[in-house]
Amino acid sequence: MICSPVVTPPSTSAPAAGRRWLVVSFHDLAPHSQRPCQELLTQLSRLGIPQASLLVVPRWHEMESIRNRPFFHRWLLSLSEAGHEICLHGLNHQESQDEFHRIDGERAEAKVREGADLLCGLGCPPRGFVPPGGRLSAAAREVLRRRGFLYTATLRHLDLLQENRRIAAPAVVFDSRNLWRRRVSPLVGRLRFAASRQASILRIAVHPGDLYEPAVRRTLVALLRESLADRIPVTYGELAGRLAKGTGS
Repeated sequence: MICSPVVTPPSTSAPAAGRRWLVVSFHDLAPHSQRPCQELLTQLSRLGIPQASLLVVPRWHEMESIRNRPFFHRWLLSLSEAGHEICLHGLNHQESQDEFHRIDGERAEAKVREGADLLCGLGCPPRGFVPPGGRLSAAAREVLRRRGFLYTATLRHLDLLQENRRIAAPAVVFDSRNLWRRRVSPLVGRLRFAASRQASILRIAVHPGDLYEPAVRRTLVALLRESLADRIPVTYGELAGRLAKGTGS
């Protein structure tokens, strides 16, 4: 039987006062979602958001590794060199929300090691990890800390792993998985945005399907414009680095 290590719960704190941040992330990036990702980056550039956090799945649903897709590899490397952040988003995403939610330490170690090694081998070493579904077991969190990851982002928080510190960071997420969800997603996104207006850190998470649903896309662009009125756009890694130093500036 494999037992999870004893882990000290992270302390919860607020970021430095006076600054308001916006993190835009693209989820589920793999060769099949390259086109919507590029469309989002083009839109972000037009809005004045120079960099985003790109959540890469190295072996989507047990398909071939991104290592075997040289065109995608070169494109990903060019984005990293342009300042976009390459973040590890699980290994294969096949188990969806439970991939890292109920995982034990040994399996978490194997999945994180394989995913990180693939990205490092491409010249894009990840500093952060975002679990599929936004949920992470205590054992998996400890694995990430031991392997030197700077941060992880879960459903409602940004965790600074090396400081064992948890910071409130609400996320606006859309859902375009079926017809009913697509119809209500713009309204739900606006309600989540309104509920998060006072937070120092706001995250807007984009999935590939969001870019192909006109109502969702219009709402996404509108919320980004509103956010830029009083927030500074940063990547997860940049924000985590600032907060870890305690400057927030």
